[in-house]
Amino acid sequence: MKAEDLYLGWTELAHAKDCRRPAWEAQTRTEWDTFRGGRNHSCPDEDCGHQNRYSKTTFRLVCRSCGNVHLMDGELGSSGGSSVERYGYGQQPKKVGGLYLYPGATAEWITAPKSPWDYLVTAEKVDRITKDNLVGSIGQGRTPRGRVIWSAGARPTFETGLYGTPLVTYTVVSGKETFSTPTAAARWIEQAIR
Repeated sequence: MKAEDLYLGWTELAHAKDCRRPAWEAQTRTEWDTFRGGRNHSCPDEDCGHQNRYSKTTFRLVCRSCGNVHLMDGELGSSGGSSVERYGYGQQPKKVGGLYLYPGATAEWITAPKSPWDYLVTAEKVDRITKDNLVGSIGQGRTPRGRVIWSAGARPTFETGLYGTPLVTYTVVSGKETFSTPTAAARWIEQAIR
């Protein structure tokens, strides 16, 4: 998953205005073989095997302080767990000069070192990255001989993608100029946004 997908396009769930200790208690429940309803199930997927029944998973988020509850459900798809070190989102940003680098997911297929595949960059430390505070992006690549290199983009522009997710492009990119570390790429971004 790209860093843009980890940080952008998410909606924060609201607590009540007077919530003194905002914290979500999260739980899931799966109901197997739930009846879909209706006479005939006409799924456009030619390999559909669930017919008129499906597995429904419900996520329940409760704040015991303010009493707000959020319920979200849908068909059981893929699920799994991870850690913030592997997932990226949830880690503290790395400060480089006057910028903050927020890590994306770890490039799992690389043996060592386990480093984020990419970073989003802001000019200030923030709780949530938005289009108003994003200034750049750093991405990992490989030379023909397999050495890790980094490239950068600055001055983002935003569009809404086909499914409502943000599409980010950068008006200034490092192009053929690559860097040996994310720190060097961040210094390039710092110059590009001046």
